Amino acid sequence: MLVLLDTETGKVITKNGISCIEDDPRGEMFPWRPSPFKEVIQGKLLTNNSDGETFGYVDALTELQGKITGLYFSAHWCPPCKHFTPVLSAMYDKLKSEGRNFEVVFVSSDRSNVSFEQYFRTMPWLAIPYNDTRTHCLKSAYDVYGIPTLIIIDENGKVITKDGRMAINADLQGQDFPWYVKALNELTDTTAASLNEGPCLILLTDGNKKEMESARNILQDLAEKEHQREDQRLLFFYGGEDEICDFFRDYAALEDRNPLLVITDCPEEKLFVCSETTITSDVAASFLDDYFSGCLPAEPLLLDS
Repeated sequence: MLVLLDTETGKVITKNGISCIEDDPRGEMFPWRPSPFKEVIQGKLLTNNSDGETFGYVDALTELQGKITGLYFSAHWCPPCKHFTPVLSAMYDKLKSEGRNFEVVFVSSDRSNVSFEQYFRTMPWLAIPYNDTRTHCLKSAYDVYGIPTLIIIDENGKVITKDGRMAINADLQGQDFPWYVKALNELTDTTAASLNEGPCLILLTDGNKKEMESARNILQDLAEKEHQREDQRLLFFYGGEDEICDFFRDYAALEDRNPLLVITDCPEEKLFVCSETTITSDVAASFLDDYFSGCLPAEPLLLDS
């Protein structure tokens, strides 16, 4: 991974530096700052014609105006994609039948135009044409490394969530559409993927109803405050009931005590453990302050052998 930083602001320009260099070896677009969504997406999009064989074209900005948009990064050769595409199709049809302003744009990682067309014919939404330069621009803009990935964009071109796949799998009835990211989430099999994105504060409990409610109350205000930042620095979780919590304890080689407050940073392979055995809002706030100030000792976060 090659991360490019703006030295004046310290903010990340892109985490896809290697891909940027490969696609622009002469550096004509250096420093490869992501363009706004509406600027990147403008142009023609493909649509399936009613004959099921041919394609038509529509104007992207016209079709997406005033709509929640899902950017679906996927490919015909990818087994997880083939599993998720029917799930997304069912959600798409459901939301459309309810009159929701929702559209999906397929951004292909297929290896040939034939595969692209074959796959796109199974989809009810729009697509960026095969081998279109917008594909790279969108992957770079939203730091897409793997597929399937579903990025949900609001009517103004702002990201609602980069993990639309998880959001839909956790909400198959679409009750939480358009799936705005919550400040505080329970650590479950569907939310655990977010642990890989960056620093996360996690309060583990023994899983009983009273302790889970207490954990929510302890973290809610801290999570809301951090969530309101433009540059949110970490995610907040509480857990104990789902099996993934036991797996996480084993993965991080954590001691078996409750409650247990930790901060993980999977990209940096670092773990920070709160030594307090009684966790309150004040304890959590102090632990968080020490983390942000760099005062906490880090342990290696490695797969337990």
